[in-house]
Amino acid sequence: MVPRYADAVNGSQEVGGFRVLLAAGAIVSVLLGVWGLFLSGALHIALGPAVEESNRGFVGMARLLGAGMLAIGVGYALAAVHPLRNRGLLVVLFLAPLLAGIALVIAAAKDEIAPARGAVFAVVDLAYCLLYFRLYPKPLSEMVPRPDERPEPTDEPPDQPIK
Repeated sequence: MVPRYADAVNGSQEVGGFRVLLAAGAIVSVLLGVWGLFLSGALHIALGPAVEESNRGFVGMARLLGAGMLAIGVGYALAAVHPLRNRGLLVVLFLAPLLAGIALVIAAAKDEIAPARGAVFAVVDLAYCLLYFRLYPKPLSEMVPRPDERPEPTDEPPDQPIK
């Protein structure tokens, strides 16, 4: 049986686990964003950078990180609603934890953050990326054309029997 177009667009195929992954990404990103915006002084405890808490540049960068994480969280939430419609957004949402994991490895290697904490955050980010590939919805092999793309009906009998 060929799936209906509405079923393919609404995501009735196996996207449940992927939606859960996107929703978890939204929750974590929003929490990190709020933490970075409003509790920026406490961010140095999590990452362990060797800077003074009173350093205005660090607080400004923490707030910038918080704003970016809030934006990524909103993107995760939008993509979780309709993952099949937001394939371009899914690429960006895959690259965000991948690049964050790479940046954490570099920062830990240069002793800019605590190496153990940086390694833990990097492993979590890279594991999230691997789950992305495992749960990413497969495209339907026999997609029904859109209603406006279907051929006009004719009075002639079809060449092949309808299955």
